[in-house]
Amino acid sequence: MKVAGVVTWIQVAIVLVAFAANIALAYFPSLVGALTGLPDDPDARQILEFQISAICLQFGLLTGVIGAIFALEAVKSDDFRENLKRLVGIIQVKKLSSEDFYREFYHAASKAKHVVNISYLAPDPPGKHDHQYKKDYYKNLQTLICRNSKVTFRRIIRRTDENYAWACELLREFEGRANASIALINESDSTANPAALSVQVIDSRFAWFVAVKDHDQYGDWRDIFVENEQLAEAMGIYYERLWDRSDELLRCGKLTAEGRRLLAENAASTGDGTMASADQP
Repeated sequence: MKVAGVVTWIQVAIVLVAFAANIALAYFPSLVGALTGLPDDPDARQILEFQISAICLQFGLLTGVIGAIFALEAVKSDDFRENLKRLVGIIQVKKLSSEDFYREFYHAASKAKHVVNISYLAPDPPGKHDHQYKKDYYKNLQTLICRNSKVTFRRIIRRTDENYAWACELLREFEGRANASIALINESDSTANPAALSVQVIDSRFAWFVAVKDHDQYGDWRDIFVENEQLAEAMGIYYERLWDRSDELLRCGKLTAEGRRLLAENAASTGDGTMASADQP
């Protein structure tokens, strides 16, 4: 059943209950008397207080009903706007600064219902010298992945020597998390900006093009956000192409042979069997 239909039935139920309550108050004043503690032989002052209480009760009931109706109308209105946008294919395009991207993408990921596809194509991992908003993003995103087990999170990481240690930390953190998958994609180690386009797609509804020109921001914007189902679906297909070209390290929380090999190499490189730590928050 559509959201609007459910909301309408709830509104009808509220009105019927409120109507029945007002009928009861009007024809059975003893109910109000019992609620307010009115004695069997009240004096004039007690009768006045009783009448005031009855009026306040009816007014409060009416106010509550009106508030509930308006609140439910807002829900129906939001649902109507979403359906209209889907029907006519409304497109929204925004240029985003680096800070805007991290804030808005995390917010959208926290509202995701099905799949969050992430690309990380920078040659270096997140570092301790990053802006605080970027540190907060990576910290909060890892918590979100662990908390929101009903949503699938896939992350493509560019294969570089600098990114290996960070990828291993992520493998350790998300191993056993059935909603997490990680893969490494081969790109040129000598070029800061890869040939592949860094796309992020959520629920085949929202798409972000990250680091369109460069991973560092020059000028007022760095990324582009697009809200359009047709384009997001196309970018989802493009993401699948990137995923198919990548080496899976973690598949639905389970280490692949490549993932185990990378962990073993990383552990051996530390000399004491522990994981090397990426320079990240």
